[in-house]
Amino acid sequence: LPEHAAANFMVGLIYVQKGHLSEGIELMEKGLKKSPWKREWRHDLSRAYQLAGDDEAAAKLQTDDPEPDTTATPEAIANFSAAVTTTSLRQR
Repeated sequence: LPEHAAANFMVGLIYVQKGHLSEGIELMEKGLKKSPWKREWRHDLSRAYQLAGDDEAAAKLQTDDPEPDTTATPEAIANFSAAVTTTSLRQR
């Protein structure tokens, strides 16, 4: 899968729903790691941990609620700049 947080998380969620818990949880963790401020994702992953019988991980995830990371990486800035430029060019 690409290094896209939502893609990883959503595919992981589907895996969990289909009963492939370990593979799904791995993908959900990967997605949440890239977007730790997504509370809904944290809740879904916590539920997946519960389904897998890992109540300790579920509880830890529910109590650890990180603040959003407001630092922008050079890659994120470049991607944003490219998207803005492309959108601006299309509107002309």
